[in-house]
Amino acid sequence: MNEELLLSGIRALELGHIVSGPSAGLILADLGADVIKIERPEGGDQSRARPDKSMFMTYNRNKRSMVMDLKNPQGKEIFKALVKTADIVVDNYAPGVMDKLGLGYDVMSGLNPGILHCSIKGFLPGLYADRPLLDEPAQMMGDWLI
Repeated sequence: MNEELLLSGIRALELGHIVSGPSAGLILADLGADVIKIERPEGGDQSRARPDKSMFMTYNRNKRSMVMDLKNPQGKEIFKALVKTADIVVDNYAPGVMDKLGLGYDVMSGLNPGILHCSIKGFLPGLYADRPLLDEPAQMMGDWLI
């Protein structure tokens, strides 16, 4: 059977690291989207540093990958060029990081009015809305740490 997958023809840019961003990109890739994972120059996705590499391999299959420094003007211009060709941008950076980089939704939608931006955050609006959150603190806050 050689049928097209549901998201064939869709391009997604993933600015994800560790689990939540890469999980979103993985779902898109498994459904047929062309996912380009954009990694920082200083070691890439933090999960690459794990000795067994299993986490990185699990959450980043079916993706293309490139290194890009979004703090560098040249890196920003390359990212903006990619946004013009993309349908979706996924990030799980800390709250406000994309805006601080000058690459927030307003900038992206100005380049590509049809762009969908999925910004994965640890907290809903409220007292902790602007706080970053990763797995271990989430487990501790939820009393799940074993």
